[in-house]
Amino acid sequence: MKRGPDRAVTIARLDGSDGTIADWVALQLAARAVDAPASALPAAARVRGDLEHPWPGTRIDQWHAGIDGQLAGILTLGMRLTDNTDITVIRELVVHPNHRRRGVGTALWRHAIAQSLAAGRDRLLVETTCGLDRDFAPGEEFVATMGASRVTMETGRHLAIADLDDTDLRRRLAAAEAASPDYTLVRWAGPTPDAYVDGIARMSARMTIDVPMDDLDWQPEVWDADRVRSRDAIAAIRQTRSYTTAARHDPTGELAGYTALDLPAGNDAFGWQEATLVVPGHRGRRLGLRLKIENLRYVLRHEPALAIVDTANADVNDHMIAINEALGFRPVSRHSEWELKLEGTR
Repeated sequence: MKRGPDRAVTIARLDGSDGTIADWVALQLAARAVDAPASALPAAARVRGDLEHPWPGTRIDQWHAGIDGQLAGILTLGMRLTDNTDITVIRELVVHPNHRRRGVGTALWRHAIAQSLAAGRDRLLVETTCGLDRDFAPGEEFVATMGASRVTMETGRHLAIADLDDTDLRRRLAAAEAASPDYTLVRWAGPTPDAYVDGIARMSARMTIDVPMDDLDWQPEVWDADRVRSRDAIAAIRQTRSYTTAARHDPTGELAGYTALDLPAGNDAFGWQEATLVVPGHRGRRLGLRLKIENLRYVLRHEPALAIVDTANADVNDHMIAINEALGFRPVSRHSEWELKLEGTR
């Protein structure tokens, strides 16, 4: 139900001043309290990171919407510059709880379309999140009403560190080690060591080939040593703390798999499980489970305040789901990627 007559919505680019960034984070916090109170805390460093230090090969645009001089909504757009250059990703579209159902979300959505078309993009992608206790979330209803179609379905999972069963993890790790005797694990915090950059680049490229993506048309990404180094450098600037464990095949010296876990700026208690991959030809040896257990233990030695690790897997990715549930991850949310084709909107 609308709260009286709609006011004109004004949209402007984020200027990067401390005050506007503080207002942006305050809006994120207000929305988090209503929509996802168990999620990671917003941080000014991440907003400024998008503004000043976007990830390599990515253009980031940030916009804010106002009503009567009050911040009412925010919009972050991501456009790839080296691959999948026909797509704009809505990385964030959030309306302040006090300004919802007043046309702010629709204005920001239309602005995203206009910016996409101006950049020559043909498709708009956006992710929604819904609690498992709901059949249909407001965000899903909104993007469906805007004409988008669901192209992927994932389930989000939480790992509560306090609930870890160390005895069970030790047992599973011992079995995994016995199944993969020809592999040595190597670990690092922060930038990828020079000895492993090429191997990480090859495996990063495979992530867009091997990971199930349902009906999403996403072209393979091109990775090389320079792109890995650029990503690592930007992560350090953005104050992201990254921990990686890789499996080295002893007979050949090649990397056979890896996993990574990140703690974004401004968070000691929340981590995000990043990519996990085992290269074809090295699968069937429980390397995925071994990597994830060892990396989690490695992270906890450096991050004693870590309390929650989040991850999400495509519902068809039975193998990785089984690994995550063996570690103790439990379902908490449904994630969907939605696509709007822009051919008819020019």
